[in-house]
Amino acid sequence: MKKELTLITILLVGISLAGCSSSTQSKNSHPSSTTKVVKSITRKDYDQIKLANITAPTKGGSLLNSIKQSFGSPTSHHKVSLSGTSKKSAIQYSWNQLDKGFNASAVTVEFLDGHAIGKGYVLKHTTNRQYTSVESINSLNPGDSYESVIQKLGEPDSESVTGSGDMAATSALYLTSKKGAAVNLMFTGGQLQSKNQTTTK
Repeated sequence: MKKELTLITILLVGISLAGCSSSTQSKNSHPSSTTKVVKSITRKDYDQIKLANITAPTKGGSLLNSIKQSFGSPTSHHKVSLSGTSKKSAIQYSWNQLDKGFNASAVTVEFLDGHAIGKGYVLKHTTNRQYTSVESINSLNPGDSYESVIQKLGEPDSESVTGSGDMAATSALYLTSKKGAAVNLMFTGGQLQSKNQTTTK
C-alpha cells in the first residue's frame, strides 16, 4: 500500500512539472475524419474525465479515443515516465481550446494503455487575478477533505490528479501574491496531507 502511494506521488509530481513546462508540438495534431473538433472545453468536461489507478490502468478510466472525440485533436503530446514501475511510459496529451469560464490555459490528460490515469489543468496568467490569503491556507488542517478546501478557498489556480478512490493523489496550487508566491496542497484519497510553500516564477 505504501509502495503504491509512493509511486502515485512520484508520478503526480512529475506530471505537475511536465504540465507546467512547454511540450513539443504533436505530429498528429491535425484533425482527422474520426475526431470531433470542440471549440472550447469547459470545467464540467474536465471534471467528467474518469481516472483509473496506475496499478490497474485497464480497469476503468476514460478511453483515449473517447477523449479525442469529445475534446478534438490535442495540441501536443509527450511521454511521462512512471518512476519505480515497469519500463512503460504514460503519454500526456494537452488541449488549449478552453472555455473562457474555465480559469486555465490548458488541460492535460495522461494515458497508460489507452486509459486515463491522470489529469490536470495549467493556471491562466491574468492581470486581474485574485490571490488566496495565507491566513486562509493556514486555517486548513491535515485530514480536511478536498471538497471542504474548495468551498473555503475556491477553485485552485492549477490542479493535477492521479489515480482514483483511496489511491487518488491530488496537487492543488494556490497563488498567494503577485510576485509568484504560492502554496501547493497535497491530498491523498481526498484528504489533505501537506501544505508546501513554492513559487511559480
